[in-house]
Amino acid sequence: MEQSRAPSRQLIRLGVVVWVSFLSAAIATMLFFATFDPESLSQLATFPMTLDRTSGYSIGFLLFWILLMLNGWIVTWLLQSGKPSNDIEPQTKGEHHE
Repeated sequence: MEQSRAPSRQLIRLGVVVWVSFLSAAIATMLFFATFDPESLSQLATFPMTLDRTSGYSIGFLLFWILLMLNGWIVTWLLQSGKPSNDIEPQTKGEHHE
């Protein structure tokens, strides 16, 4: 018998982080390279480097994607670590547990 399993929370979290960071990296790449030309940036480098526009766009996009994915993972980790524990039951007024 085949059982259909719902995706785990970690898998859903991974999908959300990857997709949102991908879209954000696309927007960040468009905004950054609307201002800066990758060829002129390669000429400003302090080490010898030749870079055409397509390679510059690709490297820039991947760097933005990695940075924003890391940001997303940190945010989800902080949200997860801030959840109250289920072991402690909240006390109502007048109740004392010993």
